Amino acid sequence: MADQRPTDRGKKPRTQKVFEPKTVDELLLGWQLHVSRRRDIHEEAARQAAISYKRLLRWFERVPVENVELPVIGDDGELTRFLRRLQAELAEVDGAAPVVPRGIARKVEQRPLEVAQTARELAPPH
Repeated sequence: MADQRPTDRGKKPRTQKVFEPKTVDELLLGWQLHVSRRRDIHEEAARQAAISYKRLLRWFERVPVENVELPVIGDDGELTRFLRRLQAELAEVDGAAPVVPRGIARKVEQRPLEVAQTARELAPPH
């Protein structure tokens, strides 16, 4: 299910990836990646938005992730209520964030992804 959109310079269409997580940990990792990249983008363009994204990152850092399937629509369990709250917070921060120059966003989103399990892994190598 890929959307083919032309690039800015008339090159080949690029594939738009669609995120379809099957488990809670995949969902949270995808949201955390989004928040992390948006924080980096806004760090260069809009400080207040970067601060809001950083606050959301702190939520993700505290969530114990279990590899369980996503709750079904209509479920009203504790996990579902938590995910809805987190989704609402994310939507609020995204909605309040200013639009940044496309080049900044593109540069940040092209960075490779590496998931760190410990704080020590976040530090640059000596």
